[in-house]
Amino acid sequence: MHKFLICLIAGLLVACDSPYSSYYDKVKSALEQVDYDDGISETEAKAIADAYLFHYGKYKGRATYARIFDGEDQWLGQVIVVKSLATPVIVDLPPVVVDKKRGRVSWTLGPVVERIELDDEEEPT
Repeated sequence: MHKFLICLIAGLLVACDSPYSSYYDKVKSALEQVDYDDGISETEAKAIADAYLFHYGKYKGRATYARIFDGEDQWLGQVIVVKSLATPVIVDLPPVVVDKKRGRVSWTLGPVVERIELDDEEEPT
């Protein structure tokens, strides 16, 4: 029994130090995979919209992320708010708009950003 507990604790410690141990790390890792030179795919648009919302889109102090839809020349990110116990809630907010050619992102509730970047200083403590 003691060996099992030691293995379990060791496994949890390794998981806590993994590069995907926080939402910030996941968003930043996805954003680093975006290639702005070949147009923006749906997956890249999600990474861009999520990073934008991480930086500019707190809603009543809660984290937000985007569900991406095709909008001809742009990707539209429906804003989803994470409620208690990680329950996603669709709120009545305008979509985040990601340009399909250049990755420029805009939102009526935030600034227009040509290329979103996340710095290590932004990581919440």
